[in-house]
Amino acid sequence: MAPRALIAPTLAGVLLGTTPAFASVTLEGQGPLAGGTLSLSDRFALRYYHVDDVLPGFEESNPNLHDYVEEVNRLNLLLSKGGFAAGAQIDQVGLFANRYYLDDELYHSIELYDPEIRSPWPDAYLGLEKVYLRGKGEHLEVNVGDGYVSFGRGIALNLVRNTNIDLDSSLRGVRAVVRAGNWDFTGVSGLTNPQQVQLDNRNVGIHTDNQHMVSGMRAERFGLGAFNLGVHGVAYSFARSSDPEGPGVFQYQRPLDALVGGVTVEGFGLAGIDLIGEFDWFEYRSPDFFGGDEPEPAYAAYLSASAYPGRTVVLVEAKHYVNTELINTFTGVDNYEVAVAPSLEYERVITEDSSAAVNSNDISGARVRVDYALKPGVLMPYISVAAFRDRELGGLHFNRAPETIVHPVVGVQWLGQEAHVIATAGGRADIRDEGYGTDVNAHVDLDIQLPAGPLGSLELSSAFMRFMWGDNPAQQTDFTDVVNALALHATDKWTFILWQDFSDNPLVRSTGNIAENVYGAGEVQYKPSSSLTTSLFYGAYKAGIRCAGGQCRSLPGFQGLRFGLNGTF
Repeated sequence: MAPRALIAPTLAGVLLGTTPAFASVTLEGQGPLAGGTLSLSDRFALRYYHVDDVLPGFEESNPNLHDYVEEVNRLNLLLSKGGFAAGAQIDQVGLFANRYYLDDELYHSIELYDPEIRSPWPDAYLGLEKVYLRGKGEHLEVNVGDGYVSFGRGIALNLVRNTNIDLDSSLRGVRAVVRAGNWDFTGVSGLTNPQQVQLDNRNVGIHTDNQHMVSGMRAERFGLGAFNLGVHGVAYSFARSSDPEGPGVFQYQRPLDALVGGVTVEGFGLAGIDLIGEFDWFEYRSPDFFGGDEPEPAYAAYLSASAYPGRTVVLVEAKHYVNTELINTFTGVDNYEVAVAPSLEYERVITEDSSAAVNSNDISGARVRVDYALKPGVLMPYISVAAFRDRELGGLHFNRAPETIVHPVVGVQWLGQEAHVIATAGGRADIRDEGYGTDVNAHVDLDIQLPAGPLGSLELSSAFMRFMWGDNPAQQTDFTDVVNALALHATDKWTFILWQDFSDNPLVRSTGNIAENVYGAGEVQYKPSSSLTTSLFYGAYKAGIRCAGGQCRSLPGFQGLRFGLNGTF
């Protein structure tokens, strides 16, 4: 019997996904919230996925059997008055046409969630993702529920949103900030709460969160002459996948897995130089971080200095990290990190190889960037040179010997009243010890916007990268990546975009829709008001590594049709 696809509409999808609502209401009356504001914002996505996989025996009769539709909705509510605020985020996802019958037996092409997730709908999920109460006065601020916290440069603790790679890792608990004169004191304790529903990427296998306990304190002293000083400490207790199921609050009963303590210093106007420095010490108490071996010393040192001679801005950064990335051992499986150290990398050209250096547990390096305002506010060239010594061989690394990394980059930025040009070019060489060769990455990216008369304006964004491998135990193939986008901004409301990707990288797990390595797409965006944007995309783009803010994530490719709606009031 031929397989028979089922279109499976879900109640949650019908009720919450297809009719996004936007509102901003001033509360009236005599109650304590009178005069306050209730605001709603909503993001909606409807995606049709083309799946290349076919059912054996039905390659010709039903080649699109596994194609399906995904609908996602994210609703944010905010009630505020004065220093008081209450908020919530409700996420919902539903799949359509993702199951079929074969010989009277039901099969799922895509399993939306794992069996431990309880949902009344077999192909939909609805969750209260974030909820919080916040009060703020002159000397005290308290947040109960989901919140975000980062100490210093984020080396010891960095639980924040990272929307560039579709991550939102909050801490569900209590955060309090006390301000007394030139002092700030911050205390925080709670359980990690990473978002489960992906708004910009495919949802599959949603699973119960592993909740980890995080508690920390930070004291900051401002205006100590030209300096600001800070000291902080963080305690972690991490859940294991082998732990028996139970409320995350039981994490408070577990022995602590790690302690991190650090100091920060900021100095401004010191002989025309601004300084930022941080040192953190990591004490791992569990051998699980080291594969069962005894914990080793771990620490991080970071320093940046900025100078402004004439029209020039000079930035110097340096880092030395040893075993600091291990703090994310138990959160990496859920695609987020509790601490993120500055990488000093040019993140647009990170690959599967260089992402290992971003997450290295034994790396030192520095970066110098010089910007010169040839014509202030209009023409600004720059040059940047980064150099690192990566001594780690395990983890994500392809190399079997330590390597020295050199990465010069040059760029220019020209900003006219109706046009702009932003161009960058560089080359990265990962020089391996013991004659194991050199990885070479040559890259160019360009963004040009020009007026197009009565048509509006044209914008061209292009990026080219050629990567050549050194000597690997399992030898990889050299590859080329090319990305192009041509946009016509017809009016303030309409934008038309043509996309093109090319990649022959064998590590990219996606296939082009035009040819095996060629991807093409078109998109229309309509913005009827400043608070509402709609878009319609059809085509495909490739999978690959994307990094933002020192955090990297492997993102899947896409082929199909996508409709999006984003409104904020």
